[in-house]
Amino acid sequence: MAEVVVMPLQVTLHNSALFNMDSDPTGGFRKLSHLLQSPPFPPQTFCNILMLYCKPQHAFYDLAADVMADNADLVATNLSKVCLTAQAMSVLSAVAPHVSCDKSELA
Repeated sequence: MAEVVVMPLQVTLHNSALFNMDSDPTGGFRKLSHLLQSPPFPPQTFCNILMLYCKPQHAFYDLAADVMADNADLVATNLSKVCLTAQAMSVLSAVAPHVSCDKSELA
């Protein structure tokens, strides 16, 4: 896999989004979304936005599901198996709590 060259501005924007997420979540999500739409971006961006969408204080499970569905290529290349399983279980438990799912079914 080729190494992605990320410019310092993208790293700064990514870090700023994470650093200010508690005080300005709307701005943080906007910055992370902008980065995803404007490659190259830090590789952690994709997993970070999904984890933040699934935090109980934000509870944007539907957005996390949409982002994963719209970016299958990033799911395959930027998420570890553990992160993918955790994200899928978070989304599934929120959008379809009546569905019983064994963790091994997602792995």
